[in-house]
Amino acid sequence: MIMRVKIARASGFCMGVRRAVNIVLSASNKKNGKLFTFGPLIHNPQVLSLLKEKGIEIIDDPLKIPKKGRVVIRAHGVPPDVKEIIHRQGAQIIDATCPKVAKVHAIIKKEAERGRFIVIIGDPNHPEVKGLMGSAGKNVLAVDSFEKLSLIPTNEPITVVAQTTQNEEFFNQIQNEIKRKFSEVSVFNTICDSTHKRQREVKNLAKGVDAIVIVGGKNSANTRRLVEVAKETGVNAYHIESEKEIKEERLKNLSIVGVTAGASTPNWVISQVVEKLEKIKGRESSFFIWIKRFRNFLVKSNIFIAGAAGMLTFVSCFLQGFLFRLPFFFIAFGYIFSMHLINRLTDIDAIKFNDPARREFYERYGKVLIIFSLIVIVMILFFARFYLSFNPFLFLFAAVVIGLGYNFPFIPSSWVKKIGFSKIKEIPGSKTLFTAIGWGAIITFIPYLHYGGDFSIKQLSTFIVMFLVAFIRTATFDMRDIQGDLIVGKETFPIVLGEKRSKLLITMTILFLSIFLFLLSASSFIFPVHAIFFLAPIGYLALLVFASFSNPFWYTYSLEFFIDIAFYLMGFIALFLMF
Repeated sequence: MIMRVKIARASGFCMGVRRAVNIVLSASNKKNGKLFTFGPLIHNPQVLSLLKEKGIEIIDDPLKIPKKGRVVIRAHGVPPDVKEIIHRQGAQIIDATCPKVAKVHAIIKKEAERGRFIVIIGDPNHPEVKGLMGSAGKNVLAVDSFEKLSLIPTNEPITVVAQTTQNEEFFNQIQNEIKRKFSEVSVFNTICDSTHKRQREVKNLAKGVDAIVIVGGKNSANTRRLVEVAKETGVNAYHIESEKEIKEERLKNLSIVGVTAGASTPNWVISQVVEKLEKIKGRESSFFIWIKRFRNFLVKSNIFIAGAAGMLTFVSCFLQGFLFRLPFFFIAFGYIFSMHLINRLTDIDAIKFNDPARREFYERYGKVLIIFSLIVIVMILFFARFYLSFNPFLFLFAAVVIGLGYNFPFIPSSWVKKIGFSKIKEIPGSKTLFTAIGWGAIITFIPYLHYGGDFSIKQLSTFIVMFLVAFIRTATFDMRDIQGDLIVGKETFPIVLGEKRSKLLITMTILFLSIFLFLLSASSFIFPVHAIFFLAPIGYLALLVFASFSNPFWYTYSLEFFIDIAFYLMGFIALFLMF
């Protein structure tokens, strides 16, 4: 008796909010003086609490800003005169105004300079609307009801804009009434595309669920409007700020519950809500729900990813022309299992935000998992020493030492200020890069060192293939972990390069891998010609990666499971070709 949960694709941070949060977190990690936000950065209590913990203060009076302070302009923007005051105070301005809001400011300024009366359809008490009114000067009115239309002057040309989070239906009703009453009216529909999309998606989601849970701050305008839209469909709608507010008695015995979230709701809060909802007993029992739970266990425990690494040893042996031996599989399985697990357990702060369910799993079974991981390390070293030649043992021993040392300081404190890091994990981009190197090295060089021989271009090419598939996987999930990694100050490739450049890098890596493998297989100069069949699972991997770009809230365990299946498919193809 398990409840099904359907998550709206357009949930969580919108572009403007994500940009503002990234800006303030990046600024806080630089430690270049006291950091403030002018007013609450966004309307979400969890994010504001987090910023407070990081020492970021909210300030509402520009005259109280210290001279050498740094001030982040919130996503809602501020009136132009406020920026001028902050500038005169001698503070550094970090502008995190949403580009969509900035565009409305530009429209209002241009229209006001033309002598037109500005009507803003929105809440006059909302920070965004207050900022927009500041760009209009004196000839402006914020309208949030039909009654206020009587305050619009009848003898002036009128320009109508909208608060970017306005209810689309209400905006259309008001602007149609203005057009009916006044002769010279220009209308700019400045409702954000994200708002359009979220409201449409709620209407569609309501058609296939028994109730909708809307996650977001109680003072978030866009979240409240999602609640309005949901209620207008006739479905039961519940507005909550966190999983703690879920009333199980209202939702039990339902079959399907929909979940959506406001534009200022972080992904980790949504994940916690979904996790709790899935534990509520529903009306239907399904064999597939238990399959899903078993799949989630395999993913959370790192067993599935370790199996994927083990399957790639078949590919490695096929590409290098070596006879496969079972210890190769167990060593790759054990190494990836233990290193991923230990490094995640010692870096649990980021997991709190990136994957709350996995953190709960680690907190419950952490000690057992650590002991088991250490036993696995001893076992794979035993396999390497007594079932393979001595060189693989030495190589594996060195890899284990480096892997265990990833989260531990090894640089003398006197050097830290000069080079900027004390641990491998503090090197910018190290997580993405070193994970891929670890995968490539273990999967490629353990078989090579066992059989010996001259190091050739075949070994190098095999390492490149293994490195690239691991890099694509790691970088894809690092893209999804940007929020949590920024919070704890980690600098993965997506944080260093930015989201757009990271997506381009991953795309180009997939393209390069495909061309590289095709050329080396088709020519049969380095790889066997049948290695071209590996392009099929790589194409499958590419489709999943690109799909994750367009759907950043794809359920994490589902995505991780299906991406790792690409490696299993490569292993089965190699197994078939060898035997």
